[in-house]
Amino acid sequence: MATPPAADIFVANVLRELTIRQWSRSDLARKCNWPPARISEILGKKRDIRLGTMERVADAFGLTTASLLIPLAEAEDKTLPILKISG
Repeated sequence: MATPPAADIFVANVLRELTIRQWSRSDLARKCNWPPARISEILGKKRDIRLGTMERVADAFGLTTASLLIPLAEAEDKTLPILKISG
């Protein structure tokens, strides 16, 4: 089975995190300091998802960017979430 594109993996993991945390898209937008429409564009893949975007979303969750790029099937076999350690 082929690995889905990184954007698909990222979106699936963000939606999973929103569900786990019981956050709305507006909650995530607030934590990223973005308008809610931007989150909708990202999750609807109507906007290119660049590394800086992924980093900001991961920071809002307190996770590493890499943890949002692990396919869900693999993530379920690993201990998640991968927390970001502040230095």
